[in-house]
Amino acid sequence: MFKPHETAYQVARQNFLAYAAAHEQGCASDEDRATAREQLARTDWLASVIDQLDCLRNHQDQVSDRNAHTRALGDFFALADEATVGDYPDDFKSDKAKAINLVISNATRWRKQIAECGAGFNPLLIASDIVVLQKKIDRILFGHETFRAHQIRDCTPSRIAFCVETTRPTADNAANDAGETVHIAWCAEHKPGSTRMDSLIGPYATLFYATRIANAMNRAIGITQPAATELTGNSLRMARLIAAA
Repeated sequence: MFKPHETAYQVARQNFLAYAAAHEQGCASDEDRATAREQLARTDWLASVIDQLDCLRNHQDQVSDRNAHTRALGDFFALADEATVGDYPDDFKSDKAKAINLVISNATRWRKQIAECGAGFNPLLIASDIVVLQKKIDRILFGHETFRAHQIRDCTPSRIAFCVETTRPTADNAANDAGETVHIAWCAEHKPGSTRMDSLIGPYATLFYATRIANAMNRAIGITQPAATELTGNSLRMARLIAAA
């Protein structure tokens, strides 16, 4: 679904995140942030709103700065407004069309809630709605990957989480590999290292696409992103300590 635009989208997303971070620090204007956001939406609208939902979810999980969360929610609404006729598939019953309609209908409903609450609206009040929307989108677009996530968890006695790993081209494979390859791997609690899942899913061309999939897989097994980061980080640190011993 995202493959024709993956590389261009990754550049646009990195640019948007850089401007958003600079804006938070007062080093970029509202117009800079808006321009980067518009470019992102034009590159791959559906990918942009899915990734922005991940951004909002991470804010919620980490109980971060409320103002930053409010601005991230504003970015989501602005991205939702950027949908054009070209973003809609010819087949209105397709998975992509279903996901688009879910995003648009939820954005409309959330905006109505905010308008009714006025200045006293707490963006965290729609936190559970974001979780529900993400799960619906995951089932529609990433059913194969989330099914694999359940399979791995059911066969593993300890708590697990999914993460992304990158492999840069070497002298041996440079001719066949134009750039980094991104893999999804799983790590188990109290077990050093990670296990790549290339035989089941992937690998992928870009970090942002693979991260989108890994996030969906973690949600499927009930692992928040902060918990997944901690679990996978501990597993990989353990592996490095064993290797250095």
